[in-house]
Amino acid sequence: MSVMPVPAVSGRLVARRVEWGALWSALERASANESAGVVVAGEAGVGKSRLVEELARAAGDEGFRALVGRCVDLSEGELPYAPFAGALRELIALEGQNTVLEPDRAVLGRLVPGLLGHEQDADTAEGTFAKARLFEVVLRTLGRLGERAPVLLVIEDLHWADGSTRDLLRFLVRSAARERLAFVLTCRTDGLARDHPVRPYLVELGRDPRVTRVALAPFTRAEFVDYVAMLGASGLSAADLDRLYARSEGNAFYTEELLAADDAGAGALPASLNDLMLLRLDRLSGPAREAVRAASAVGRRFDQALVARAAGVTEEGLREAVAAQVLVPDGHAFAFRHALLREAAYRELLPGERTALHAALARELAADPRLTGVGTTPRAELAHHWQAAGRHDAALAASVQAGEEAARLHAYPEALRHYQRALELAAGHDAEVDRVRVTDAAAHAANATGEHALAIALAQRAIELAGDADPLRAGVLHARLARFLHEAGRGGEARQRSARAIEVTPREPSRERALVLEAHARLLLLAGQVGEARPVVDEAIAVARRLGARSIEAAALSTRVIALQGDVDAALAAGTDALDAARAAGDPETLLRAHANASEALDQAGDVQAAIDLARAGVEVARQLGAERGLGTTLRAYVAHRLVKLGRLGEAETEIGEALLMSPSGVTAASLHQTAAVIAAHRGDGDAARRAVDRSAPHAAEPGAGMWNVRGAVALAELALWDGEAERAAAIVTGAFAALGSAEYLHYSGPLYALGAWAQVDHALRARALRDADEEAEATAAAQRLRQRLDAAAPPEPAAHRAQVDAELSRLEPSPSAEPWAEAGRLWERLGFRFPMAVCAWREAEALFAAGDDRARAAERLLAARSDAAALGARPLLAYIDGLARRARAPLEPGDTPATAAERMGLTARERDVLELIALGRTNREIGADLFISEKTVSVHVSRILSKLGVSNRAQAASVAQRLGLSRE
Repeated sequence: MSVMPVPAVSGRLVARRVEWGALWSALERASANESAGVVVAGEAGVGKSRLVEELARAAGDEGFRALVGRCVDLSEGELPYAPFAGALRELIALEGQNTVLEPDRAVLGRLVPGLLGHEQDADTAEGTFAKARLFEVVLRTLGRLGERAPVLLVIEDLHWADGSTRDLLRFLVRSAARERLAFVLTCRTDGLARDHPVRPYLVELGRDPRVTRVALAPFTRAEFVDYVAMLGASGLSAADLDRLYARSEGNAFYTEELLAADDAGAGALPASLNDLMLLRLDRLSGPAREAVRAASAVGRRFDQALVARAAGVTEEGLREAVAAQVLVPDGHAFAFRHALLREAAYRELLPGERTALHAALARELAADPRLTGVGTTPRAELAHHWQAAGRHDAALAASVQAGEEAARLHAYPEALRHYQRALELAAGHDAEVDRVRVTDAAAHAANATGEHALAIALAQRAIELAGDADPLRAGVLHARLARFLHEAGRGGEARQRSARAIEVTPREPSRERALVLEAHARLLLLAGQVGEARPVVDEAIAVARRLGARSIEAAALSTRVIALQGDVDAALAAGTDALDAARAAGDPETLLRAHANASEALDQAGDVQAAIDLARAGVEVARQLGAERGLGTTLRAYVAHRLVKLGRLGEAETEIGEALLMSPSGVTAASLHQTAAVIAAHRGDGDAARRAVDRSAPHAAEPGAGMWNVRGAVALAELALWDGEAERAAAIVTGAFAALGSAEYLHYSGPLYALGAWAQVDHALRARALRDADEEAEATAAAQRLRQRLDAAAPPEPAAHRAQVDAELSRLEPSPSAEPWAEAGRLWERLGFRFPMAVCAWREAEALFAAGDDRARAAERLLAARSDAAALGARPLLAYIDGLARRARAPLEPGDTPATAAERMGLTARERDVLELIALGRTNREIGADLFISEKTVSVHVSRILSKLGVSNRAQAASVAQRLGLSRE
């Protein structure tokens, strides 16, 4: 949809019309509240920067706020978030610390230290939660800015991007949906090693349908001629143009440099682009050349004061370099006009000159870190310069500090690299450094980066280095290794290591003991070992309270809520305590976790609406804290699940849709997709249910996802039962229980029991009809084993499932009673769970009709079942109800004559006749003979019947006909 006229390509550009159209399309989409991205890729000097500079100018003319950030070429990209820091600095310089930044000033202060009046926000959150929060705050800030005017965010030189910048960009591109935001990323494609991380990253970005890749090619011969004319070169013969085009190969920057060299009377043109760069540098005077050489050791962008102090660079030298188009002003700093110029200048430095320059730069940065020209971590630049200067002792100390700075930014890939370099330096030199602390920090950074195997190896090394000298430290190290093992999917080893952490930690009250106790209790709960977890978490709470460690106490109280499952009143009290303690502690992650667990306690107590309300309050807290896409989305998943319980399927779908816009992953994504699968199964949409289960699969394997996997099995088993495939349903349930193992939570696995009993009882009844006593006994025993597993089930929800299993077993009695179904229905009605209410009412009516002694009550229960099923849109259940009504000759509405399911499914009278004969196994020829119509006409009717029933073959149609009571009796 075009919302802005596409301006002509500026006179400062030639050609590029197709590329310009793709870029402008992204701006149009952003202006129309649809985020979009473009990756502009091409070789160095091909004109990427000029194209996006022109785009930024034109976008500004259209009312866009254009922000530009540049990645930094510094020792393989170890300055985290450098382009975002630059873009925010640019915004602050233009608008000051305005209301757009104010709501998240503290968090943004991590990216732009000092400029916002905060070095970092006050909370101590770590790991993925804190990193996700930082990312969301950046997106939220851009979104607020977009409310005033659409935003164009240009990130230059993606090939130099650090890992954290790539992570943040990935998040923004994936998560931005309604923000008026266009991303344009430039990337050099020549000279990238095969294993360069930007290669797979570009492929990943390209999979997003909102991202377009523009490959910027060199000029064609005709475009080259236009470009030369635009540069003002005149009087060139066709032969001269041919010679220039052949040498430049259509590269814009190379063309400019060749023309400049020709104008300067350089004689024979240089043989390479590097020689051209040197030719431009050689024309500088001594002071200007020294300024450029010194600046090349800093990077593409540099602070004037830094090079002045380190190398005696004069203002006159800088002015001449700017006049010669080697350097350009860049805000409050300077930059090389092109990265190729900087690279050429740096290559010309002799080894001794480089060492001396880096040492001088390091000394000045150490004295005044504010002289850093880029990025948010001056210690990273300092470490780089000390290492380049050969000062390994100073580089070691600076690398440790750089790792700590990066960790405070939640830039864990960069923190890991700095810590690893520090460990390498420490191994090669007899330096004074706490190797245990650095190794432990490296392990934490590796785990946060997703490198679990490396994290485990580093954590084990930290334990070896620490030895037994400090038991408190050793306990924490063991606990941390246990967490890494769990996140790597090695749960059994994790619990063993966690138990070891408690063993080595002195029993005297200490912060460390409280930490290891709470961590162990959490791992036990994730394994379903509730009884073992309770005393552990209770001790953690007692120790934390004695020490006044409020944050640990809040975390332990939140864990205790889950440990008290089955004890409704105690869990409710613990939930309230956890919320109060988390609010007092001021830890955002613990506060949101307390909302989740306290709402879980309400749910388990049977107050599902209150649980929904508290979870929604948690979503609002998450939004205020800048964590809506993290734990806020997890809370939304809880809300959706509970809405399904109450039969509010439309509301649940809306909640799921809103949450999926946040691009969740892990357990949260598994939960959302599998809740969607249950909704689809209730409605009989098998394809949608299976798609949802498939979408959950990549996430459902993660540690802690077990209870969410249950719902996928619930959906698939329910579909099998609607299709009359009892054995397949039973196999699905058995497989789900096997996957759960000991980590079973009855509050979530309860539906498996009811469905499993339904499947086994159906199987037993079928075996009875076939007089297969062994098969009947085996299926009956399987159903009874399910009931025995529920003996200890506590109220209210598991108790309702237990009653429903009892009701299923009652179908095996010689004279089945309706009362077990009535009892189960009453329990579900107290909870307000509409779908199982409808199932129980249908089964109760079935039993009453079979007994034949209370048809009025049976009809009333059947009407109640149909009312709930219709409100839910539960088509398979409706079909069963209608089939029962037809067989029992019962009215489906008061005062009505019996209505047929066939009419509701759109079948004509003739199609119903054909379906009845299909159910008897007749061929098309036999049907035609029975109905006095041609075989061809029968074929047409069969095709229409299959379409209306939503089945693919005659056997399935016959099954539906029998299920609905449409077969001839």
